[in-house]
Amino acid sequence: MREIRLMRLVVGTDFDPETGPIRFTLSKASLNDSPTYRALSYVWGNSQDTRTAKVDGKDLQISSNLDSALRHLCTQISDYTLWVDAICINQKDNEEKTWQVGLMRDIYAQAELVIAWLGPAADDSEVAMDCLRKFGHEATSMGLQDSLLFFELNPEEQSETQSAKLARLPNSRQADQQSFEQLMALENDILSLTMTSGEKIPIPEVAIVALLNRPWFQRAWVLQEIVVAERAFFVCGEEWISVDAFRAAYVLLFLYQEEFLHREPRVFDTCVDMTPNVIYRFHNVVNKFMRYAHPFLTIRTIRHYRGVGLLFLLERTSPLANGHYLDCLDPRDRVYSLLGLLREDQSLGIHPDYNKSCNSVYIEVAEALLKVHGPLLLSMAQFRRVQQELPTWVPDWSIKCKGNSLLGNLNNDGRPPFSASKLTNFVYQVRCDQKGTTKLVVSGIQVDTIMETMSEKITESFVNCFSSDQGHGIINTKETSNLDEKSRATTQLLNSVYRFSEMAKAYPSAFGREEAAWRTTVADILLVRTPISERVPDVASNWIRADEDPNQANFTRAAYRMYLSGPPTSEQQVRYFNNVAVSQKLFAEDGPFGPAGKSFRSHFQNYRPLEENLSNLVNEMAETCSALIHLVLHGARWMCDDETSATIESGAQTARDLLQDGKEMLYWWLETYIGTLELEADVLDMVGEAESRSALYAPQMASRLNGKRIFVTSNGYLGLGSEYVEPGDVVVIILGAKMPFVLRKAEGQTFMLIGESYVHGIMDGEVMNDPKVLDIEII
Repeated sequence: MREIRLMRLVVGTDFDPETGPIRFTLSKASLNDSPTYRALSYVWGNSQDTRTAKVDGKDLQISSNLDSALRHLCTQISDYTLWVDAICINQKDNEEKTWQVGLMRDIYAQAELVIAWLGPAADDSEVAMDCLRKFGHEATSMGLQDSLLFFELNPEEQSETQSAKLARLPNSRQADQQSFEQLMALENDILSLTMTSGEKIPIPEVAIVALLNRPWFQRAWVLQEIVVAERAFFVCGEEWISVDAFRAAYVLLFLYQEEFLHREPRVFDTCVDMTPNVIYRFHNVVNKFMRYAHPFLTIRTIRHYRGVGLLFLLERTSPLANGHYLDCLDPRDRVYSLLGLLREDQSLGIHPDYNKSCNSVYIEVAEALLKVHGPLLLSMAQFRRVQQELPTWVPDWSIKCKGNSLLGNLNNDGRPPFSASKLTNFVYQVRCDQKGTTKLVVSGIQVDTIMETMSEKITESFVNCFSSDQGHGIINTKETSNLDEKSRATTQLLNSVYRFSEMAKAYPSAFGREEAAWRTTVADILLVRTPISERVPDVASNWIRADEDPNQANFTRAAYRMYLSGPPTSEQQVRYFNNVAVSQKLFAEDGPFGPAGKSFRSHFQNYRPLEENLSNLVNEMAETCSALIHLVLHGARWMCDDETSATIESGAQTARDLLQDGKEMLYWWLETYIGTLELEADVLDMVGEAESRSALYAPQMASRLNGKRIFVTSNGYLGLGSEYVEPGDVVVIILGAKMPFVLRKAEGQTFMLIGESYVHGIMDGEVMNDPKVLDIEII
């Protein structure tokens, strides 16, 4: 049975749109008969704030937001037949609600038009809507509307390469390449749309941000309502814009920002067209799009071509995986609101049932996802939860956590970034004991015990400095005091990490502890800034393991050392990264010194002027050669006869003379060589790249450390885990898992799952050579 109710607005000559009650009639229809109607997508709002409407002559209380939407639509549409969930579904009848919710995908998919009501006009919303319409038109004319497919490839289709997927997607990668020049031709239009305080602003930032902050973009059900629609429009007051144009505008602004930031990586410097403050504002707008509108604008396109899986959707709509949290009144709807986006073969047997408790629904979902994704699901489980009776191994999708999964940014391209358990298979059972407790029994090994944790106050203070940056490394340069505060907070944090890492005896050398420290603060995951027009199709994600890009690793290590030395001035940063960039070329394996040059690189990783570094380098090389001559002579006197020893000593004196004469020649040659390096475009770019990449280090740390705590284990490993880890907690590796997990002893032989972790030195199967596998019960 596919029967639904439809409402028809009654708009007579006596209807007063300002004060008169909304009047409508209800009738029944079957979706099998393809009725003509329009579906409303809106936010219910405060259930206590209601207005009186008339349905078939009887009073009915509806929310004030729905009342506002219907009043506006009465004057803007000609066909008054609508489907509205709060009116057309009996919300007090769980049976009806269950089967009607199962029809909602078809209801919105078959609607002649879906109207997304954002609310009445306010905060210059007319300006924002007009701007987005203009950009949407320009982007559509360039064929950019589907370009985000390049960054949104579904990770669950492992049988097909990313390149093969792209080959059959129209207007994606090809559009990026063909439209780049058109995009840059729009630059003047983007930069000169409005003027504020005499300064060019790329777009009406405040108005667009206010529009994107509206409650509609934070409601769970509206995602399905927009994604499945054939035609959909956003309506704000009396302004309309199609969802396709809205998405195209976002694509245009996103692509422009990515290309602009790559062309001008030193965001702290003033450029011809945009001041640093304007760059920050521009980023703020694009970031708001990504934060609030991203799921609505990209999942729609993905589903159109391939469909998506449930875990993918849950991650994209949950902060557990760095996604955008979508709210709902009923926590069960965190799952049920997404089911309509799945193909039948992807539903995993899960169907809406409002007679089940939230805990039962979440456990059912976890069991279904474990069968498909294995221990990846456990990375979404957080120790703190809203649903108190939920097993610790089951993700609580209703939680608004401040941290996120360490794997959350690494799933786009399906590559396994870590392999803590090597190539082992996930072995598990789900059991229910006599008390009704649902246990997860997994095979794994106990690696270590947490010995000490770092003070959370230091970490929280650091993270709070970057709370508005969203981890992207774009900073409002006019806020110099804020920059100084961030620099001081970064230095304070890294010095605390440095001192704390002294307990990490698993890394006996100072260099080993340094590596452990800087890698742990970002969980060995780095963001790569690559221009869109140059990205490799097989690598859709920008988040990588540090060693996948040696330059990125070197620059991040350099940033760690720079901040560790004290809050750097801007002049020191420029000098520092100039040295780093030049040393990258001078001491590369294919450089003039070959592999031996690595031993001299440290002279260029500090704040000194290049000339001073060069002089010290030459002296260091001369001293090394002199020491080698001295060693040869000492050996000759000890092991050779007098005649041979005299011959060697004569040669050594000649070598000393040549060395003394050669120091000036060597200095001159190196100075000339470095001078040519500095004139090369790639080295000049590398200096800017070093500054840009290192500028990302501190915000990335803030993103990784949010809701996390650094710890050291009994065996001396440095790690990063949930903020709830405590001394005595156990570090385990579950067979088949990419990450280690932290558990806490519970009753008997059972454990509670505290969360995933990064433990430096065991992330690539180092402890899996001769594992003692145990059954581990998690409650």
